[in-house]
Amino acid sequence: LISFQELLTKYNIQVSGVFHVGAHECEELNDIYWIEGQELLVNNMKKKNKNIYHGLIDEVDDKEVVFNISNNRESSSILEFGSHLKHHPHIHYISSHKKNIRLDTLIEKNNIPIDTLNFLNLDIQGVELRALKSIEKIY
Repeated sequence: LISFQELLTKYNIQVSGVFHVGAHECEELNDIYWIEGQELLVNNMKKKNKNIYHGLIDEVDDKEVVFNISNNRESSSILEFGSHLKHHPHIHYISSHKKNIRLDTLIEKNNIPIDTLNFLNLDIQGVELRALKSIEKIY
């Protein structure tokens, strides 16, 4: 992993605001808008951070999908394990059904000031391209 500070320095990036999809427990920085698919984590993090939203990001809205919640929480995904299972056999899924949402729909519904955010971080276990496709109404 490349640290956020190293990334900014290496590419001379001037960040005015960050939008982070795949929040987990909001470990990185504070002035960020966070999106997390695990409702329990969102409810816990709301005590510390008002800018966290619950959403299972995908290309379409309101489709019933299986969100695979892992016992370590960090490996949760709407995708099945691939090589991850081979390298981390102690991690397993507890599946639950959720409705997904497009990123642009979530932004609109929550009035997130996207015009002030110029850095998008996606950490959603292999669904990053689908998330990028879900912001076409904005970009």
